[in-house]
Amino acid sequence: MDRIEKQVHLPPGAAALAAYSRYYADRNNGEVLAIYMIIPNIAAKPGDSCEELTTNLTSRTVPCPSMKFPWAIPAGQRRWLKDERDLPSMSDGGCSQVNVIYSKAKSAVTSVECNGVA
Repeated sequence: MDRIEKQVHLPPGAAALAAYSRYYADRNNGEVLAIYMIIPNIAAKPGDSCEELTTNLTSRTVPCPSMKFPWAIPAGQRRWLKDERDLPSMSDGGCSQVNVIYSKAKSAVTSVECNGVA
């Protein structure tokens, strides 16, 4: 993780490295995949309400569920995961998610990209 973070140059539009929760996993092909994420803060606030669709296709007000991500770690922290399938990801997100590939054979970061926008 230290070696990767010393080499990585985040793309234009990305935040500072310390703003990201950082996750790493071995890809079993000679690469390490790193996912840097800015975890959205989407906790329900006082006065927020949520609705649930019922079986007769009407809705009813219900307490808002916890939107806490089970894998979330605070910004600036990092974690090595055993399996790349356990890495967090989001659809789109732009530079809220930065994907990094590190080649162990080259001892170099080979790709750094923001996640994209639909």
